[in-house]
Amino acid sequence: MLVVSNTSPLIALACIGRLSLVRAYCGEVQIPAQVRDELKTESDRPGAEALNKAISDGWIKVSSHVKSDLFHALCTELHEGEAAAIALAVSSSADLLLLDERDARKAATRWNVEVTGAVGILLWAKLNGKTSSLKNELGLLRKKAGFRLSQEIEDKALRAVGELSQSGKSK
Repeated sequence: MLVVSNTSPLIALACIGRLSLVRAYCGEVQIPAQVRDELKTESDRPGAEALNKAISDGWIKVSSHVKSDLFHALCTELHEGEAAAIALAVSSSADLLLLDERDARKAATRWNVEVTGAVGILLWAKLNGKTSSLKNELGLLRKKAGFRLSQEIEDKALRAVGELSQSGKSK
């Protein structure tokens, strides 16, 4: 499976110590050089050490800077890393793109790119016994990674794994 990632899912999951779930779900991940630059793996930012190790271990693979016409067109509406990730996913016919931001996800779907993000990876982890509580993981995303998540999306994810009843009560 060919998977391309933007910055946000990698940073968010690295911040909460769950970057290994990306590897378990995807195997290898391709990132454009623009995304590598945004990861700031040489900083003391939370998760930077894990990201740097994933790149040096080779399961996160860095491609060259994306400079296609699609990239330049997408840069008029998105951040550079998002535009590069979408353009790389389209040009390489990726099976999946890891992307969290709403506007970027909308742009990716215009190009028929299948998208999931940090919440999707955590949802998969819960369904596959890799974590015991999606609710706890989502709380960590908010607290440690500063991740913004609507209540609607959180409730939908929790219902999908049986941690929230239809009436909205935690189980």
